[in-house]
Amino acid sequence: MPVAELLAPGLRHEIRRFNQLQTWLGEDHDLSVMQGAISGDLRLRRMPTDVRALAAMSSALQTALRRKSFTLEKRLLAESPKAFGCRLRRAFSADGLSGGRRSR
Repeated sequence: MPVAELLAPGLRHEIRRFNQLQTWLGEDHDLSVMQGAISGDLRLRRMPTDVRALAAMSSALQTALRRKSFTLEKRLLAESPKAFGCRLRRAFSADGLSGGRRSR
């Protein structure tokens, strides 16, 4: 379990959604790197049909990953930075981790 989930269990769902976004963006990046490596590999030029098929599959997967990422990102970042900061402070305060004074 990530440290953030331990510190603010009330944000567990949102933290997991950010982790999912991170995964999808990482996969998109990995596919870009793979496409670059394949296009620059002289040995694979003997298999142009296979390389084109792989590039098409990779591009289709990237399109799907980007669509899902942008949709999730819009939801996660819809809140203003000020409102997000207030919500984070409340989440940490609710768990007694705010570092401030506690009421008696």
